[in-house]
Amino acid sequence: MGPARNEPDRLRSLQDEAEQLLKEHRADEASVPLRELARRQPDHARTWLRLAAALLAGNGGTAADTEARDAAERAVALDPASAIGYRMLSEAALRLGDRDAALNTMRAAVSAAPDSWVTHLDLAAALVERPGGGVEAWQLAKRAASIAPQRAEPHVLLGDLALRAGDMDKAAAGYADALDRAPGDVMVTRKLAELHHRLDGGPAAGLRAAGPEADPAMAPSDPWAGEPDTFRAYAPDTGRHDATASGRPPAPDPQPADPNGAEPALGAHRPARVLGNCLSVLGILAAAVAGMLLVLRPSGATGWYQAVTGIAAVGLVVVTVLLLAGSAAGWRQLTGGRGGLVASLIFGVLAVLAGPIGAIAGSVPVLLVAVALGVLGCLCGHLVARGAVRRDRAGTPARRTTGRHGR
Repeated sequence: MGPARNEPDRLRSLQDEAEQLLKEHRADEASVPLRELARRQPDHARTWLRLAAALLAGNGGTAADTEARDAAERAVALDPASAIGYRMLSEAALRLGDRDAALNTMRAAVSAAPDSWVTHLDLAAALVERPGGGVEAWQLAKRAASIAPQRAEPHVLLGDLALRAGDMDKAAAGYADALDRAPGDVMVTRKLAELHHRLDGGPAAGLRAAGPEADPAMAPSDPWAGEPDTFRAYAPDTGRHDATASGRPPAPDPQPADPNGAEPALGAHRPARVLGNCLSVLGILAAAVAGMLLVLRPSGATGWYQAVTGIAAVGLVVVTVLLLAGSAAGWRQLTGGRGGLVASLIFGVLAVLAGPIGAIAGSVPVLLVAVALGVLGCLCGHLVARGAVRRDRAGTPARRTTGRHGR
């Protein structure tokens, strides 16, 4: 009975020892208690993941990479939906020289985590060097950009892909979008400056006609952002991650972060600004349609007026859906204008509904109320957008978005 009672204490002791060693970047030593934990908890997927992470972060060479692959395979078998397990499995395969297996594993990671921008970008970066992989890489990078609109990395890869294809305009747009999301990033600034130098007829301008010089695909700056601290032992600062094993260059230094976890100030409130502008457009459009229906209102019921009302109602609903879908990132950003955004949305939606209803009912007061609601919605959205601009100019950082990888 004694050993059975002491088992939980022993497990906690091993976990604490491993965590402390990982925090001190002593991954090789951390693998010892983690092996013991895996032996005692053979059906615990997280334990196998931590062991694989420690082995990949250490300096054990081929033997450690093989053991890491086996541990990652065990973790994936226990938890088939573990995207991080697939990612470590693909890294182990790359280190062991099995690129086909690594690519298949990356595809499995995308299937296991369809909403993870990192897995999409991993696969896109791997496909860059494959013959005929550029089109799929472009689609994956676009998907990563749509999943994480605040991240710069997908746009950098889009710029790299366009540069490889010789499309200088798209390359410049990709780098500019990345710089908008990561102001001051040294690598992105350098890429954009070199590209403009080519376009302006500098010494490298002749490359435009001959095709751009191959530019390595960029891996995510911090693939483990948002993951448990345990897995951060497997990080680029080990010197063995992308640069030496997978054939990809080291990631660029990320923008220095605020000690309180805030995002860079410049452009940090862009999603709220876009959402405020979209709601402002929605409000003024609903007010304009209500005003049009009021001006066109006949003295009696007529078929043409009912048809116009129906078309206007459908058009407003479609525009509402498109505007809200295209600016959804603003809702995920915690900003001081949340109340104004909600008020603008309520006024705008009420105006969208009140206009056609008032026209069908032949009610002038309801149409007037729809106009007033639309104007109020427009003003609220405009004020929120203006406030976001002022906060950016003042250098006020936005709070972090919620969710995995900051999504």
